[in-house]
Amino acid sequence: HTADLHLGKEFFPEDPKFSALRRKEQRALFANVMMYARDKKVDILIFAGDLLDQTLPDEETGKLLLREFESTPDAEIFIVPGRSDPYRPGCFYENAGFMKIVL
Repeated sequence: HTADLHLGKEFFPEDPKFSALRRKEQRALFANVMMYARDKKVDILIFAGDLLDQTLPDEETGKLLLREFESTPDAEIFIVPGRSDPYRPGCFYENAGFMKIVL
């Protein structure tokens, strides 16, 4: 279980280099969570709120999410959209295609 990763967040608009470094570190953290899940053969992963920082992530973040989720087929992955990444028509979660929505 994890929450509030806010992948894709623009941390420091006044310092683009530092902001890009922080986003890179953030993506690495997410990749490490997914690697841990695969290594430990977890049954369920829960991302509780604000996995993304917006409804449509930048291309690099979107590709990372798809790659990591598809590389972890043995775990059921549950995402609880948050305030920053609500489930609405046209959002990443709807467009991803591989996700099951349970209401």
